[in-house]
Amino acid sequence: IYTTTTSKDETFTANYQEDELNIEIFEENGISYIYLGNYPQSVETDENIINNLNNILETNSLGYIEYNGCEYKKVTSTPWYSYYTFTNGSQIVKDKTYYFKVEPILWRILESSNGSYKLLSEMLLDNIQFHTSDSTRTINDTIIYTNNYEYSNIRAWLNGYDGTSYEVDNYTNKGFIDIAFTESEKALINETLVDNSLSSTGDSENPYICNNTTDKIYLLSYSEATNTNYGFGGSEAREAILTDYARSKGCYMSTDSSYYGNGEWWLRSPNDYNYGYGYNVRVVTYVGSIYEGLYDSDSAVRAALEITIK
Repeated sequence: IYTTTTSKDETFTANYQEDELNIEIFEENGISYIYLGNYPQSVETDENIINNLNNILETNSLGYIEYNGCEYKKVTSTPWYSYYTFTNGSQIVKDKTYYFKVEPILWRILESSNGSYKLLSEMLLDNIQFHTSDSTRTINDTIIYTNNYEYSNIRAWLNGYDGTSYEVDNYTNKGFIDIAFTESEKALINETLVDNSLSSTGDSENPYICNNTTDKIYLLSYSEATNTNYGFGGSEAREAILTDYARSKGCYMSTDSSYYGNGEWWLRSPNDYNYGYGYNVRVVTYVGSIYEGLYDSDSAVRAALEITIK
């Protein structure tokens, strides 16, 4: 392990070697970043590659097609609107088959201390519902509302949990953590005590708060998404762009010329008490403001995690 630092305006680099795992921390426009894990992101446009991919029927354990040293995810597109485009400007055609290249995930470093780093994905990665129904559930004699993060669909998906006991799918070995990270990379990710208390919502009262959880992957809370120490000094800092993959899977996307390609992303905090509904969750809009979104709205996943490099 070695680290090097230069002047404040130059790149900071840290490298960690384990089972040929190499991590570089770099800076752009005053923000520090890191690449970790892989996920489908950019649409493939090379016709020769596409023709070859069309002839490959087998997929690997992650559901990816392997070709010429790369991995691709095959998707039948379901864009929110038919006039959406990919980042290259081409129109996303509904029900058309596309291939998305599996690429390294870029993470923004929100906080660092003594070799530990709190990370937030720079791009909006996928379209996953916060929960799958607006019906309340009863667990351990307690009424569980749809906007309860502890028993949500999205928490189970992020961490590869079996959610069948609280009426969501079994994501064992097929959650985001399993798909996006190798075993060596998962070993770097800390189990984090996720604060779901009243203070995390930014409210003076809120009947929908849930228990704190301990997870490796999580969503930001309202208080974290407004934390100036994380760089969120205003709405512009919260704006985020959708990957091509997320656009094809039906995430809402702005077509306003000033915000084109920006999406909306989930927070884990339940709606404001004054809003009065147990099925609304806080969402960051395409302009970076925060509002109440329905549990099944087409908001995107912007994952957070913490790693330690010793």
